[in-house]
Amino acid sequence: MKIEIPAWKFIPLALALWLAIGAPHGGGCSVVVPAAGPRQLLVVRETADTTPEFGRYLTELRAGETAKYLKEKKHTLEILDQNGKDENGQPAAELVKYQPFSPPELFIIAPPDKLLSRQKLPPNPAELLAAVKANGG
Repeated sequence: MKIEIPAWKFIPLALALWLAIGAPHGGGCSVVVPAAGPRQLLVVRETADTTPEFGRYLTELRAGETAKYLKEKKHTLEILDQNGKDENGQPAAELVKYQPFSPPELFIIAPPDKLLSRQKLPPNPAELLAAVKANGG
């Protein structure tokens, strides 16, 4: 006697196993929270796409209240064009390791070189700070 079980009935079991041993955040149901500390923030953008609104956003990151918070927490901020070059005319080293890009993007890095987050640049400085804080900053 052959018993046939529809494949869709295995979905809950497969999902449970995936969550228990193979989820993208490293397995198990726990989420690793990075240790608090200084972060390197890298914003990759396309200079040709700069609007006045985006210019104000970048100014806030460099000189506004957001900049004060980043400095207070000893975070560093680099804002680079996706085609940025070093002093020798070569692609900037910071950019080479994370290509290709879909600007604007935000990279949150724990020194010396552990990438914690890569995401679209949040739409405003408050959401950027939330992303930094969520990654131990």
